[in-house]
Amino acid sequence: MADTGASSSRWRGLLPAAALAAVTAWTYAPVRHGGWLWDDNLYVTHNPLLRSAAGLKQIWLNPTGVNYFPVTATCQWLQWHLWQDRPLGYHLTNVALHLLSAFLLWRLLRLSGRNRPGSEPGFSPSIPSRSNRSLGSPN
Repeated sequence: MADTGASSSRWRGLLPAAALAAVTAWTYAPVRHGGWLWDDNLYVTHNPLLRSAAGLKQIWLNPTGVNYFPVTATCQWLQWHLWQDRPLGYHLTNVALHLLSAFLLWRLLRLSGRNRPGSEPGFSPSIPSRSNRSLGSPN
């Protein structure tokens, strides 16, 4: 017979991850109806480098302009070939990256044991009492 305690503990451990995913999805829900913003035309919709393999080569070997971010430009190149000029795909990719970052931070904090207030050595939150005031206090 299987140990139900270990199974229950595993599911309890997944509960915060599910809550994190739900909060992230709720927070970013408006992107479903979002369009292009600010400089998206410059970097995505009107960027000829994103259209071909030659453009990808130029991104890495012949940089132009003052902003040289080849990894970002390569991600935009890949997304252009997936989504073309439909902003929803770009927005969903962004949400997925935010969720991944939040999940990795949560796991890092959980593994380090610093996911609860007061778990750090020497950390002791306190509320000052009347007797803890400085001597120069008029009250």
